[in-house]
Amino acid sequence: MRKFLSSEPVQQGVAFEMRPLPKPVDILIGEVVKVKNPRSGKDMTAMVEDKFKPMRMDDYGIFARPKA
Repeated sequence: MRKFLSSEPVQQGVAFEMRPLPKPVDILIGEVVKVKNPRSGKDMTAMVEDKFKPMRMDDYGIFARPKA
């Protein structure tokens, strides 16, 4: 955004803090392998389809305003 009657940019931001959900949740963690990229020939990390397991962990899906 720009100031009224000025071409100088105005810095704006929103203060927030991430908070975890009250209880841990199951997050699916997938298995990966190193394979050659068919286009570049360089190594890359690729997921293994249908190979995953649930792990209990905190989910930081809540964005809240910081305490003042």
